[in-house]
Amino acid sequence: NNMIKAQTIKTDAAAQAMAQAGGMVVTPGKRDAIVEDVRFVSNIADQLDNVTNLIDQDPTLAGGVGAVRSAGNKIGTLLKDLNFDVEAILPEGMGKEFIFDPNISTLTALENTIASGFAKVLYPGQKITNLQINEAKEIIKLRSLSGSDEVKNRLNEVKQLMKTYTTSYQRLLEIDEPNKNTRLKLNPETGEFEKF
Repeated sequence: NNMIKAQTIKTDAAAQAMAQAGGMVVTPGKRDAIVEDVRFVSNIADQLDNVTNLIDQDPTLAGGVGAVRSAGNKIGTLLKDLNFDVEAILPEGMGKEFIFDPNISTLTALENTIASGFAKVLYPGQKITNLQINEAKEIIKLRSLSGSDEVKNRLNEVKQLMKTYTTSYQRLLEIDEPNKNTRLKLNPETGEFEKF
């Protein structure tokens, strides 16, 4: 019995190694990590549409004008906390909504979220560090010396890279059905392999 058990363990390990080499992830821990990463990147990729919609509604939130508005928002909210009348120092014709628009902060939060997901794409299979997130944020760069259309084009490219990442990694969750010519795909919701 011990010999059969030992041989079975060796055979299972060899089968897993062969499947792994063939592009299939069969060990539960690695599968769980891939499911978690794919779900994380997919959820963040969905946020890209929110960012694009915000920029479509108000192009001054992104690019060069967005950088000015973001800096003004930081300074303006600080001065407001110090009970300083910010409207008194605003240039003529510029309303306080230019500085205090809540979408400025929303865009900053979404940029940070997107950067964490994009870092996962840039450094697959790694635990993401703040340095990697900052590098991804530098690539995304929602506010820079550019126009809003350039920013939206960059976001579209990031979305495509995220889609490629999730598609590629989802393929790693497929296995051949034993003794049949069909493939099974891991359903992340149930944790079970299903035909597709």
